[in-house]
Amino acid sequence: MHRPLTLLVALLVLLAGCAALTPGGTDTPTVTPTTTPTGTPLPDGLLAPGVNETGIENVTALFAAHQRELTASGFVTESVSRVTYEGTTTDRVAWTVTVVPGGDRVRTHTVEYREDGTEIVGDIWSNATHDITRRDEAGDVSYTVRPRFITDDTVVWSGSAAHVQLYATAELFEVASVDTRDGLRYVTLAMVSDQTGEDGVPDAQVTAVVDQRGRIHSVESRVQYGEDTTWTTSYRVSQIGDADPQPPAWLDRVPPNAALFLQLDAGITPNGVVVIEHLGGDPVPAGTRIVVTVDDTTYETAFRDEFEEGHVRYAAIVDGDLTLSTQEPKDGFTPLPSGRDVIVRIVVVTEGGVELFDEAYYSN
Repeated sequence: MHRPLTLLVALLVLLAGCAALTPGGTDTPTVTPTTTPTGTPLPDGLLAPGVNETGIENVTALFAAHQRELTASGFVTESVSRVTYEGTTTDRVAWTVTVVPGGDRVRTHTVEYREDGTEIVGDIWSNATHDITRRDEAGDVSYTVRPRFITDDTVVWSGSAAHVQLYATAELFEVASVDTRDGLRYVTLAMVSDQTGEDGVPDAQVTAVVDQRGRIHSVESRVQYGEDTTWTTSYRVSQIGDADPQPPAWLDRVPPNAALFLQLDAGITPNGVVVIEHLGGDPVPAGTRIVVTVDDTTYETAFRDEFEEGHVRYAAIVDGDLTLSTQEPKDGFTPLPSGRDVIVRIVVVTEGGVELFDEAYYSN
């Protein structure tokens, strides 16, 4: 019996629609920007596109204006998501996203801090066709190359779950204040609701600041899960215009096989053997390493030949070494510990440092 480890930070994945370090979209609908002349009065007495004196009237119109305005000028956003348990931060992810006018070039920098002290640094260079990622976990560097995932209507939210909160609860926002700075009107929107307990007790608060052109300058969110766990997010547009992301220096170190595209699955059999399945895509190159870590002890072996779609391999500890076979061994191996929660991490990484699979499991 095994199950994947689930961190509280999975909330971020659920709400941000992003996996690992890839900047991502959401399940919110794609919006098509419409033209609102800059500096002219908005129709129907709106304070901002989609916003009237009572709150958010049309969240799709607001998102379209935000997308149109930022993409046209180029921008920098900064986002932070944090999970705390009993007042102590357990997980924290910080993003900085720089986008050239038009959105064809995007530079993303992210740092994830985990409860165990692990720090994972990610850099993503996105051109018009591909996302190229460098991931550094405690000096272990890996690269991936994928077709571009972010689109015009999601790049303005990369690394943030702010738009999910806005979209899901748009009708609950009210206008908290309106002020003018440098000839531009700013509207502060606020929402308080019961999102998690279904007990009538408010446990979520969100505040957003929007200008009259529809640019959402900031979103601050706090959600309480029970008495002990708090999830907070912040999204801030720190620069509008003059954004010119440049290709990172590490691009020339990306290995040729970083563009491998495949799907692997792994688990632990009832007998305590690691099983790896190739579900589809490119073959795993010969020489690719399998690294299994059990109770802070690491075992390693490598594929002697290509590992192709539809095939299965079994990794077992024999005489202190990790061995790989096409059939599940019945004897002569050391089973993974059972009867207690043991974290088993399985990593598949090519000779060039391209990470094809990384998952942690409980063996119990």
